[in-house]
Amino acid sequence: MLRNQNKNKNISLKEEQCCDSTTFSPTTTNVVDLKKPKTRQRQLLLLTKRKQAVVVVPILFVILLLTVSWFHHHPTRPLQPPSIYRIHGSRSMYAKVPEAYRHKFFIPENTPFRPVMMRAFRAVGWTPADVAEEAQFVWDKRCKSSRFGQLKPWQRYSYYPNWTVWDHKDTFLEGMQEYAQHHHIDMYMIPETYPLGKVESRQLWQQRLDDGDGMQLPWVLKEPNLNNGQGITMLPPNSIELQQLRNELASSKENDDNRVVQAYICHELTWDFGKRAPPKFDLRFYWMVASIDPLIVLYHDGYVRVGHAPYDESNWGSTTQHLTTHTYRSTEDKGTMMELEQLLQQHVRRKKPDLPYFIRQNPLEHVRNQCRQAIAHTVRAFSRKTFGTSTTGKQPKFTAEGAYGLYGADFILDDDLHVWYIEAQAGPGMEEDFDFRVDLHRDLAQSMIRIVDEIQDKLERQQETRIFPLKHLGGWDVVYAGNRPHQKHYSSSDTQSRSRWYYVYMEYTKYLQAHPKIKSGFQIPNSKATSRRKQQKST
Repeated sequence: MLRNQNKNKNISLKEEQCCDSTTFSPTTTNVVDLKKPKTRQRQLLLLTKRKQAVVVVPILFVILLLTVSWFHHHPTRPLQPPSIYRIHGSRSMYAKVPEAYRHKFFIPENTPFRPVMMRAFRAVGWTPADVAEEAQFVWDKRCKSSRFGQLKPWQRYSYYPNWTVWDHKDTFLEGMQEYAQHHHIDMYMIPETYPLGKVESRQLWQQRLDDGDGMQLPWVLKEPNLNNGQGITMLPPNSIELQQLRNELASSKENDDNRVVQAYICHELTWDFGKRAPPKFDLRFYWMVASIDPLIVLYHDGYVRVGHAPYDESNWGSTTQHLTTHTYRSTEDKGTMMELEQLLQQHVRRKKPDLPYFIRQNPLEHVRNQCRQAIAHTVRAFSRKTFGTSTTGKQPKFTAEGAYGLYGADFILDDDLHVWYIEAQAGPGMEEDFDFRVDLHRDLAQSMIRIVDEIQDKLERQQETRIFPLKHLGGWDVVYAGNRPHQKHYSSSDTQSRSRWYYVYMEYTKYLQAHPKIKSGFQIPNSKATSRRKQQKST
């Protein structure tokens, strides 16, 4: 019995050893059988991960597309030229500001809005100079052309020669018309315009009245060089005033008439905030020339100017209800960008759900983009006539290496959120009758000082220093940056092609080209333009 028990123990021990050996030995067949459950678990885990990947990857891809689309329609602010563009000045060396005069400013005693600019300069750490000759920056609300020849090379004045070329209504529209004709651009943001000083343009408008539906449309007659609603005459449809002007132009052969006729913008968006009879409004936005060598121009949000009376396109008895200009009336009102955004979102949601998705997604950015592009077109149109140091006529030579300037631009919105460019304004007011304008002017002026100073500092150090990106843009967006390439730094045509950048709202431009329901602003009276229009209509 004992022997049998010992044998059984030995057999059981051998079996245990055998089992142990098969457990740890990879060569035995029992290993596979013992590891099958773990293999199945791994396979099930891999299968589960693959199923999750099949679901997760498309979701991540959609999120990526939405993110790219969001940044496309909500560009990262502030807007600046891409890094591939090398923007330089035309000089190999720029004069350095003497340390005794660096960060000193001079503002004449009797210039308008002096306290606003004094506060801005002091806020950024600048100190006032006793005389203009000892100041790095000279700011004046009134231009003194006699100062042009007295400036030191390192000084920066808030004006430069020929800046009035685009400030007058007639020369502004003439310059934009020549630009559109030269570059074959349809200026969708300019209302249908006829300068009466040109015989061809005058004849085109007469044909528009006689042959087309011109007599059934409202028109606006504008006197140049007048602001604040002055020199504006409304010409209602089929009115005596419209017929009288048509007869006057038909009998006159003089070319010294500098007045301008523009189509009245119908179906305008109104300032509807719970009012039974809401008034019309326009937008006063800002732009700045931060440097003229190289030429750098920026855009800034502004505010809303609300009309004085209920807006009614069927009532032409009062010009007041059709004006939104800064006329200092007691009934005048202003609106903020936040209120404008709220109005646009409500308008799109309630009345315009059929607008394209890229407009409905962010209507305020859609408006901004159109205004940015309009200012970029303005700079391109007048880059050879102004924004430079060349002089014409009786103006003295401009002895400074650079200059800067703060300007305004007026726009109107119609019911489809299309922006109409009314005029560029060289002397925007800086009244602070509303609290939000105090904050607006703070960012406008302080950021302007920092930007101009940063550009000048980079130009002083060396030509190879990159101007962009700018560090102190605040609420400003760059819409144009270009230069005249220096032969030492630009040798290849590829490099020269990247020496100028300007903003283009490409998505909306393509949309307007595909939906030509908006009449081009300028009627160009020549054979090339006529053939080009016929070709566009045929296509």
